[in-house]
Amino acid sequence: MLVDFRVKNCLSYKNETLFSMVAGNRIRKLKDTHTMNFESFRLVKSAFIFGPNGSGKSNLFTAIKVLRSLLFNFENLNNVKQLRLPYQPFKLGGQQGQPTEFMISLLLDGILYDYEIQYNASQVLYECLTKTTTSMKEKLFTDSGMGQNICMKLPKTQR
Repeated sequence: MLVDFRVKNCLSYKNETLFSMVAGNRIRKLKDTHTMNFESFRLVKSAFIFGPNGSGKSNLFTAIKVLRSLLFNFENLNNVKQLRLPYQPFKLGGQQGQPTEFMISLLLDGILYDYEIQYNASQVLYECLTKTTTSMKEKLFTDSGMGQNICMKLPKTQR
């Protein structure tokens, strides 16, 4: 289940933008039927996105699709020189040279996974996958763009 999604410097999103399924404190009346409880937070079962025309609603879903295509087609992107990273930076305000950043948190079988990636048109600059359980936080994969993979286990307190 999606916990949250962050995007920065992609399509119409210049600054970091967060779409979160974490329930706020104001949901009291319907919390038993409209939310799900997990260890330290509650998630809403559904969400609506609404706003005026041109406010970025469709670009949120496009950004999620870009991240999806990055994850599921990454081997093809690395093996074929003609394919380029799906780099679509914010076009106004000098963001062209800045990296696009994505972060997604997913809850799968009671385990929280956080994936983060930063890239530009030609290379992945940073990538990290973290797994958090009730007792520990474990970095499964970290790459700083230099090809140096670092795997380590961290106590949950460093989350």
